[in-house]
Amino acid sequence: MRILHVVTLASPDAAYGGPLRVALNQVRELRSRGHEVTLVAGGRGYAELPVEIDGVGVTLFPANYAVPRVGFAGLTSRPMRKWLRANVGSFDVVHVHFARDLVALPAARAALKHHVPLVLQPHGMVDESSRVSAHVLDSLATLRVLRNATAVLYLTASERESIEVLAGERVKSALTALPNGVPAVTQSVPTASAGPVEFLFLGRLAPRKRPTWLADAVVSAAKSGLPVVATFIGPDEGLGPAIDTSAAQNPQLVRRETALAPSQTLDRMARADVFALPTERDTFPMALLEAMSIGMPVIVMSDCGVAEAIEAAEAGLVARDQSGFDSAVASLARDPELRRTMGAAAAQLVSQNYSMRGVVDSLEDIYRGTSE
Repeated sequence: MRILHVVTLASPDAAYGGPLRVALNQVRELRSRGHEVTLVAGGRGYAELPVEIDGVGVTLFPANYAVPRVGFAGLTSRPMRKWLRANVGSFDVVHVHFARDLVALPAARAALKHHVPLVLQPHGMVDESSRVSAHVLDSLATLRVLRNATAVLYLTASERESIEVLAGERVKSALTALPNGVPAVTQSVPTASAGPVEFLFLGRLAPRKRPTWLADAVVSAAKSGLPVVATFIGPDEGLGPAIDTSAAQNPQLVRRETALAPSQTLDRMARADVFALPTERDTFPMALLEAMSIGMPVIVMSDCGVAEAIEAAEAGLVARDQSGFDSAVASLARDPELRRTMGAAAAQLVSQNYSMRGVVDSLEDIYRGTSE
């Protein structure tokens, strides 16, 4: 099949996070199965737009903020829109990693205009919203796109319900479950470190991600005599200065490193002991799956989309509030055997339930269904 994947943004600091990572994994696996797959995205922050990201060939177009102060929603790419008008009709299916923004929406509308089967994958980013900008985009484009897509992929039952509330009855027949997945990895399962137990936060330093919870938890654990350190890696989206202040006040306990390209994250994860994710309502975080795939025990919040599976498999600790998160940090800091057994369970859980091969088996079935 000739398949087009569309992602809003690629950047050197991986600011767009999971959706780009998901697309890269899917495209790599699809190409290995003989499909002709083109991945296009808006590009920003590069001295020169790359033609490859993490070993996957890509076509990037310059992106800029047409609407300021609304985050990714304000991104647009006029060169991409021009390319889509000329090329979208030549594909068998268009797969848009979908959000309310001025890159993904025009791509989805172009597929509908040219009567090409459209698969939308919102990654938990499209739900009921109180923001005025969201309501404007919904009335102009989002609802029409959702209601006319051939398939709309969801990660969790709560995401499905949210999309149904937003788009109504017309979207129900298109809704299809598809989990995230990660490729098989060759990194060794992490072993107990000789130094302090390192808790790694890898993601955007944004309020919803709550990185300061980890900084506070590590400082608290150290006061109890536990050997700990917290490392923060990711682009600043509001809480970078707070982490820098904590690091300045607690230089032996809190540190911040430069944001990494996707190809570098697994190697960095393998040098840490625990992956900590205090994020609020994280639907299906890719960095979490990647950390688990190499045998890292994890800490997540109870409203994370993978929390139930993690708890059932004893692959990590699930916290329900900030106090519970602090306790989870302390528990894993003091018990190397718990870290070892939970890490091994995490790797097994990913191998059994979230492999890229299984995900793309399902994705191929979805694509075939669009032509029936």
